[in-house]
Amino acid sequence: MGIKLFSIITDHVALETVKTADLPRRRRARWLTKLQQYEFTIKHRDGRTIAHTDVMFRLSGKSNIADKILIKALRNEMKRRAVQVKYIMVIVHDRDGIRMSLRYGEVMNNIWQSPGEKTDRKLSMKAALRELEEETGLVAESEDLKFLVNNLNYNCNVYTLRVYPNTELDLMKLNKNGEWEKFSFEAYKRIAKESRITPTHIACIEPILHRIKPKSQPLKRKAAKQAQPKRIL
Repeated sequence: MGIKLFSIITDHVALETVKTADLPRRRRARWLTKLQQYEFTIKHRDGRTIAHTDVMFRLSGKSNIADKILIKALRNEMKRRAVQVKYIMVIVHDRDGIRMSLRYGEVMNNIWQSPGEKTDRKLSMKAALRELEEETGLVAESEDLKFLVNNLNYNCNVYTLRVYPNTELDLMKLNKNGEWEKFSFEAYKRIAKESRITPTHIACIEPILHRIKPKSQPLKRKAAKQAQPKRIL
């Protein structure tokens, strides 16, 4: 079951371009990364034609009933969509690179992959934790996994998990994949460019690297030592 297309109607005309703006940065880029898990269109209407939508925000009372109603509805919608996700993938990485293994089998044979599988209609987070343990032997908690993006082409939720550099991943499924190996970020980009990696990696490589690759620090310029004037003794 795929994610159902829905529409957002707003009187804020600038939001119409939020998904099409070139090279979003900082906060806007983070928002767009989150929004990619949903499939929606944004439609603008003049505020006078949708004035009825403001009624909930004008309800009296210190408890702010409108906020509670909207938060509850949002949580229910997020839970419903999490159940509808078809696949999950977990990017296991450390500060130096990403862990991957060579896939065996008839489908995508000899392609490098991360832990991942069908959700079997389970919540995507629970499915990700289950598959992570079954494929690598790593036992993680829900707060350890960080949701990154949903690849709409495959309805696949992508999570990231940071581990210590010396963490070893066990080979749990001998008939499914080979030993887990570490790829530097440059090697990761290279095999993605060569299409030697699963399609979700290729489609989502930019947000993946933005999340897991350490940010380069600007070099600090050493203060030039001022030449000391020579003194005559």
